[in-house]
Amino acid sequence: MLWPRCRRRPLPLRGPLLNEARRQEEQGHFNDARTNYLPLLSVSLSTQALSEVETRLGRVNIELATTPQPMPEKVDYIVHKGDSIERIAKKSARRRR
Repeated sequence: MLWPRCRRRPLPLRGPLLNEARRQEEQGHFNDARTNYLPLLSVSLSTQALSEVETRLGRVNIELATTPQPMPEKVDYIVHKGDSIERIAKKSARRRR
């Protein structure tokens, strides 16, 4: 006999992980906030909560990508005389393989 799938109730706008991520974001701990927001995308959230997590995660990602703060996906590169965007992109693509 197959058991019926249980429908999980959508999580509200509160919860320890969401509250911790909000606190970390407000304190400028963007990598920690990102670490806590990401798993929330894979759980059942209310539409309002999911929208908030996506918006906050977007802001955190922009903050991390556009500031000197480190993040796993970011690679620092010092531009040298004679470099071109094309050459830098090719070097970067080879490194990712």
